[in-house]
This record gives sequence, C-alpha cells and structure tokens, in this order.
Amino acid sequence: MPPEQTAQELYHYSPNKAAAIFFTVSYSISAALHELQYRTSKPQKFTLPLTLGAIFSAVGFLQRSLLASDKGDVQSLYTVSTMFILGAGPTYAGADYFICGRLFSFVPSAAPMSPIRVVRIFITFDVLAEISIWVGAGLLSGADADSVARYKIGLNLIRVAMIMQGVLFVSFVIVLGSFHIRVWVLRTKWPITSDGGTERRFMTVVYCLYVSSILIITRSTFHIAETFVPAAHSFRTTEPPFLICEALIMLLNAIMFNVFHPGHILPIDSRVYLGVDGQERSNDAIEGALYDSRPMLQKILDPLDIRGLFVRGKKGRYDPQAELEMDDPSIRRLVRH
Repeated sequence: MPPEQTAQELYHYSPNKAAAIFFTVSYSISAALHELQYRTSKPQKFTLPLTLGAIFSAVGFLQRSLLASDKGDVQSLYTVSTMFILGAGPTYAGADYFICGRLFSFVPSAAPMSPIRVVRIFITFDVLAEISIWVGAGLLSGADADSVARYKIGLNLIRVAMIMQGVLFVSFVIVLGSFHIRVWVLRTKWPITSDGGTERRFMTVVYCLYVSSILIITRSTFHIAETFVPAAHSFRTTEPPFLICEALIMLLNAIMFNVFHPGHILPIDSRVYLGVDGQERSNDAIEGALYDSRPMLQKILDPLDIRGLFVRGKKGRYDPQAELEMDDPSIRRLVRH
C-alpha cells in the first residue's frame, strides 16, 4: 500500500505539509523562549511544564510534516505524532496547575486549599489522562481491519482521557474562581497604589489562567466530539477543525505565557507571600508550600495524600489559614518587589 494511501486511511484526509511545518517552527520558537524565560527566573520549576508542552507539540508536528512529505515509515510517524500532539494538552494543563499552586503560596490568605494539595490532586489525574492518551494512541496506530477490539480499546482510552481533562479543567476553574473571589474581598484592605487602584501584578497570572482554561476546555471538547461523531463527519474527514481547535489554540496558549511569563511576574524568591494588607513579606515556611516531603513509597501509594486529610504531623506543614500576618519585625520583614 502506498504511503499516501496509508496516511489517508490513518488521518481520513491528507495532512497539509505547509501547516505542519509552520506549527513545528512556531512551537519550536515558543519552546526556546520558554526555556530562556525559565532559566532567567532563578529558575522557578513550576514553569518547566510550559517548555515541555511546547516541545511535545513541536515534536508532534515535526512528525506530521515528515508524514506529509512522504518521508519515513508512515505508521511510526503517525504514532509518534499522535502521542506527542495529544500528550501536549495534559502537559499544558499541568503547567496551569503548578502555576495555580504557586499563586496559592504567594497569596495564602486567599487560597481555598493548600498549594501542594492543588498540585497533588490535579496532577495525579492529569498524569492518568496523559498515560491513557499515549496508550490509546499506540493501540489506534497498531490497529487494522482485523483488530476491531484493539481499535475500540484505544479509542475509548482517548475518550476517557479527554473527558477526564475536560472535567479537571471545569473543576480547576471553580477552584481558581474561589481564589479570585477571596482576593477580591481582601483587596478592600489593601492600600491604594500609585495608579489609584488596588490591583497587583499577580492578577495578570490569574487572568492568563482563565484564558488558558478556556482554550484547553475548547480543545478537549473538540477531541471529545471528534471521537464520538460518525466517521464521515467533517471533524474527522477534514483538517481545518484540527488545525484550529488543536494546533492554533495550543499555540496561542504557549505564546500567551511567553508574553506573560509567570516566572517573571511572580516573585523569584519563593519565601515571599502577600499579606492580607496587600504588602509583600517573607517567611521560610512558604518556601516549602509546593514541596512534598513524604517518603517516596508513601507518595506512590498515596499520591493524593488522603492520609494527610485526617492525620496532622507534628512538623510544620503549610497551612494557608496559619497566622502569617503577625507584623513582628524580628520575625517577618517587608519585602520590596
């Protein structure tokens, strides 16, 4: 069977070479910028998934461009392309979760839950979605006319992953919205800034997370619909829906965080937090807010730290409701950022 026919069968259309090259170059540039921004922000590890997501997309579209150019083994190119392009979504989602956790540690008095628990809960299910996508893509690419069961299993795994990601982000928006409301209430206690308002720089990151959530939910909705619509539907037989709802949307997400990079907006010093009076302070307890100090075996057996909900350790754990607002200069100092 000629490569063109095999590609046509796998994609249900002929991939556009120029579009694949454009997105390969665009994602590569974005990834390089994210890596540079990551390194120039101390680095702050919570922004690392932004780089990984752009790299995943670049690799995926590179394979797609090779396939469109009839270079290499079509089956292998399709498998790698599908795994990396679909796998980029959960990686971008993971970036949002880590950024949200950093926000919660920066404004602990407005955090609806502890930063580490945000990361644990959302990242755990995000990793499950990533695994489902990679396994499902592998099963789909290896399926043929005689392996209907294999095809159905792969398709269902991708369906589950996309639905899971959609539900995760709806939940994430609710948590982020709760944080936003609490910040809005706290702002009544903040001093007026030089521009006559009480807005703070970190709110730019909050707005970016809202936009990112909308983009990723739109992407997930498209892929959910794509797996359920009939084989003859335009979502599956034409390329423009994919280029818009996957390639373009995720590129906009990557570029947005290039322009408004959280590592350059939030304080580089992870010990810095914002008090209820709107002033920045420093406390060593905040630094460990995103660090899971449990033994490795316990992390594996209990990734969500369910035990931690019922058992309080004697050692200092991060508590967003803790008394961090004591203005004793011998304990806390005002930070000028």
